[in-house]
Amino acid sequence: MKIIKNSFFLKKKISASSFRKIRENYEGYVMCIEEDFLKEEVEMMRSIFEFIEVDKKCILLDLTINSRKELNFELIKDIGIQTIPSIIKIDQEGIKEVANFSDFPVHFTNKQIISEIKKLLNRDDI
Repeated sequence: MKIIKNSFFLKKKISASSFRKIRENYEGYVMCIEEDFLKEEVEMMRSIFEFIEVDKKCILLDLTINSRKELNFELIKDIGIQTIPSIIKIDQEGIKEVANFSDFPVHFTNKQIISEIKKLLNRDDI
């Protein structure tokens, strides 16, 4: 069952070029990831994505340029994130980074990271 859920989740991933086409009209959350991290942490990322999608719109944005396996630094700069993975919120006020995974202590387990992200997403001031 996990494999099926993970496979369905991975199909929701969009490329940087696809994101650029919808960005102007999009309001919601964006999970900014790179392909290798997603492969390693698919369970954690799926759990966070599903939590967000219960109440809000969410996109899984792969910032890897597939032909070269490099990051799309131009888009990273445009959306204003410092590290990957990150979660941003886009609304009429602009783009705001909600969660930066590098802010969590190294010793945190995936379960602890998920818990902290859920707390951040439930705050009224984001």
